[in-house]
Amino acid sequence: DMTFQNTRLYGCGTYGIVADGLFGLDFLESTIDGCSYGIMQFHNSQDLLFADSVFKDNEMYDLITFGSTQNVAINRCVFENNTSDQDALFIAPASRNIIVRESVFIGNSAPSLTTELSNVQFIDNNIEEGQFGVGAPGE
Repeated sequence: DMTFQNTRLYGCGTYGIVADGLFGLDFLESTIDGCSYGIMQFHNSQDLLFADSVFKDNEMYDLITFGSTQNVAINRCVFENNTSDQDALFIAPASRNIIVRESVFIGNSAPSLTTELSNVQFIDNNIEEGQFGVGAPGE
């Protein structure tokens, strides 16, 4: 189990968080910004909570990846000015029960919000138009 609260993870390197086999994470009232490869990557992990946090000014490749990961809750977060010219904002192959709820998406740029093979649910979010490719939820 890990907890980040009122923490800033500033990039100037690759990813904000990379984890494999993590069971239990609380990322609360915290920020990931300025990462040059992406925001986060989790593989073979479960029971992850992101709440009241900000993800901004990150760029380049796979921004958010949940591979073979389950039970992820992203609640009341802000995604702002993140850019990927290669893939979706959320990539979640072989994952389940990933829910993004009551979050705000402003000024992001990516070919799509999520991929066809990703099992990500979006509930009651505010998604500014024109950020993602055709067919993104909320556009």
